[in-house]
Amino acid sequence: MLGNETQIRNLMIEAQSGDMIAARRLLDILSGPLERFFHNRLFGTGSDAEDLAQETLLAIYTHRAKYDPSRSLNSWCYAVARHKLIDHLRRSSRTPNERLDEEADPLAHHRVEDAVMRWDLNRVLSRLPTRQRSVLHDVRVLGFTIAEAAERHGTTETAAKVMIHRSMKTLRSQMEPIIAAI
Repeated sequence: MLGNETQIRNLMIEAQSGDMIAARRLLDILSGPLERFFHNRLFGTGSDAEDLAQETLLAIYTHRAKYDPSRSLNSWCYAVARHKLIDHLRRSSRTPNERLDEEADPLAHHRVEDAVMRWDLNRVLSRLPTRQRSVLHDVRVLGFTIAEAAERHGTTETAAKVMIHRSMKTLRSQMEPIIAAI
């Protein structure tokens, strides 16, 4: 968690109404956990983790008006952080010598395959009960931690782990005959 949900939500609400002291306190509270979040996912590249944490704090501050106080602020902040991480990973996967032809679409050959894969994934996941599917999708597809997924779905971490385990067991048993036939 980035911080005590009630405390940081109250600070965000105050920041949304123009209280710059509350905004500063909120960003100070979020700074350390966001840096650890990036550090853990970037395998120790400290300067990138610091830069991404700062980018995320800036995005949270800039887009604070978009936050809905009826929703979890921890989840909203982690979503912003995940988007920043994905953008960073996309940028860093391109080498400086790679040139993108402005007229050619570099992803054109992937679109059909990606769509088919998403359709297959959705079809397979649709075999699960809704709540199990949602928790599994959040953790295994979207990259939420178990704690984040549990909070998003109003359950405990233990229950979320059980749901994921049961979901995987169900999917494995349903897919084995199909895989064996191939």
